[in-house]
Parts: sequence; C-alpha cells; structure tokens
Amino acid sequence: MEFIHRGWALIADGDNILFHDSGEREELQEYYIYDGTLKKLNEQEYFQKKYGKASEKIMNIYGTKMTDSLHDLDGNIYINFYQDGYFKKFDSIGNLIRVYEDNFDTIYDIEVQEKTIWVAYPTANIIKRYNLDSFNEEFSLGDRMDESILCLPESLMIYDNHLYICDTGNNRIRKLNLTNLNIDEYMTFDEPVWEYVRTQNKEYVRLQSGIYSVKTSIA
Repeated sequence: MEFIHRGWALIADGDNILFHDSGEREELQEYYIYDGTLKKLNEQEYFQKKYGKASEKIMNIYGTKMTDSLHDLDGNIYINFYQDGYFKKFDSIGNLIRVYEDNFDTIYDIEVQEKTIWVAYPTANIIKRYNLDSFNEEFSLGDRMDESILCLPESLMIYDNHLYICDTGNNRIRKLNLTNLNIDEYMTFDEPVWEYVRTQNKEYVRLQSGIYSVKTSIA
C-alpha cells in the first residue's frame, strides 16, 4: 500500500480522488486532489466538484459540513449528514425534491442502486435496502448482537453489481453480490477501514492511519 495523506471524505473524480483534512485537532480545513501528485484545492473548487451545479444552493443548507453525497443516473443528488436522522434528495441544480425520514438508527452513509437505496447504520451493526418511492424496507444484513457479520459498517459503495461495505470494526471490506445477495470478504487490514473508493484505474482506502492507494489497477 502507498500512503498518500491524512484526510476524510474520499470522492472519486475520474482518475483522481478528492478529500479534506481537518488536522489532528480539527483546527484547520484543507482540501486536496490526488492524481499521483497531491495538490491543494480551495474551498470553492472542492465543493463545486462535490456538488456540481448544485453547490451554491446545497452549501446554503450544509455550509462546509462533510456530508455523504452521491449522484444517481438522472443527476439527482442524495445527501446525508451523519448527525441527522434523515437524508435529502435534490435535483441537479440544488432544488429540494424529498426528505427521507429514518427512525431506525443513526445514518452514516447511503448508496443508490437503481430504484432503491442502501443505508449504513454502524451503531446497530446493520445495513438496509429501501425502495426509494415507498421507503419500505426490502433487505437487511447484520445484527446488533452479532459483530461477526458486520461490526460498525461505516460506508458503502457500488461497483460492478456489488456493494462494497467498510466493515470498520472487523478491519475489512466485504462485498455483497447485488443479484443473489451473497456476501464475501474482499480485503482485510491490520486496522479499521473507514472508506473505500475506486477511480478508473486504482483503489483507495481510508484507514485509521490515513489514506492509501491499495492497488495499481482494477482486476
């Protein structure tokens, strides 16, 4: 593995990753882009890449908070801030479409799969899939009392018809087949893994000790 920097909130942008670093005591906020070389971004550049044309309106709501955000195939943006018990759907220019209220547990991450959405509840050791229209639950994985399945699942990403789950408390990434819902182990580490993203040619993780490139190319 190649160490890149401290930081959080990895965003894949073509063959680059973006992230922010608030320092060990959260006394500063710096933004970076990495494409093999580490470069600083200013605040406006970072959030324009994160939110696109919706950046001004969304920042009027969230400011510079480090939200979990994703874009669906229609250009809509889903945003969750981990201290909220809900997530929001915006159109591509930042107009609010819907608020999804969730009373199950604290939400830490979301990931859209066609007409459904996956939600991570690390303090419950559970992830769930909901229908985006009705918000009815369709599938659940994990158990509050059994950490062997998932332990503190912090973040979710979908690639190649698989859901990649950062099983933070078990120091591993698990891979859930979205067709048959079988789950396998994908990567293991010697420390907690908080985030996982892919660019066009590389894979990156955010471990307890920092951000690393873990492979030179996607197999």
